[in-house]
Amino acid sequence: MKTYSIQHTPMKILLDPIYFEYNGVTEKIPAGYAFDWLSIPQIFQNVVNMNSTNNTLASLYHDFFYSLVCDIPITRKKADKRLKSDIKTIGRWLVYIWVRLVGWRSWKQDRNYKKYKIQIDKARKQLFYKK
Repeated sequence: MKTYSIQHTPMKILLDPIYFEYNGVTEKIPAGYAFDWLSIPQIFQNVVNMNSTNNTLASLYHDFFYSLVCDIPITRKKADKRLKSDIKTIGRWLVYIWVRLVGWRSWKQDRNYKKYKIQIDKARKQLFYKK
């Protein structure tokens, strides 16, 4: 998975589309999708390998399910359970408990996307609309 990190933000931009299976259907996250990686408290980051490719993919899927651009019929609970099953460390339980407790504040809100929209748009233009 190739991503571009936007300086001075937690945001990453997906450089190539990602295809994954959900309920027996191949789904697509398009290139250019912006996500905020594994946004968990610092204390949990010590027990979850933030740089593991599997954990980065898990956070990408979870952010996508939580976003307004996702049209897959999924509940927040199912999205959170998918995150827990995709994270490959013992810390997955801490992450799962965290998203169950506070995830309702982010469900279909795209807060970081809105907060960093100018930086995201600028990065997308530089990455995808070069002349």
